[in-house]
Amino acid sequence: MTQSSLQTDPGQRMILIRAGGHRCAVPLANVSEVMRILPIKPIAGAAVYVRGISVVRGQSIPVIDLGVLLGNAAADDGGRLIVLRVNERNVAMAVDAIGGLATLSPSMLSEIPPLLHDACAEFLAGIGVLDGELLMVLQASRIITDKTWSAVASQAAST
Repeated sequence: MTQSSLQTDPGQRMILIRAGGHRCAVPLANVSEVMRILPIKPIAGAAVYVRGISVVRGQSIPVIDLGVLLGNAAADDGGRLIVLRVNERNVAMAVDAIGGLATLSPSMLSEIPPLLHDACAEFLAGIGVLDGELLMVLQASRIITDKTWSAVASQAAST
């Protein structure tokens, strides 16, 4: 055995966010950048959780509203966009606020539910059909309970 194989798993770096009344954690490895909300052009006939298209660094990318996807209110216009890397492309996710960065241990990750645990089944089916890779990124994210939020928020403040 090598020394590196004897080291314990430090956990997964996550960005903490609030969206539609939920506290969430998204794997930092999937985030390319965080920014203020940019102008979003609606798309006729798009799913209700798709806010539209925004131009980010000269590239038109779809914007999904995480609050709506989770079955709650839309993110407010003063929120943030999290640009996610989904294979070779980007997708933006509108959220209410950013809470910082934290490392979630494997035991913490196993104790908290997946982000899409309570999401509308119809929305999940639509995402799965249209964009399987995005669904995989969202499934790696987590809903954070109040207990876990308290633990990771204090860690995020010191990071």
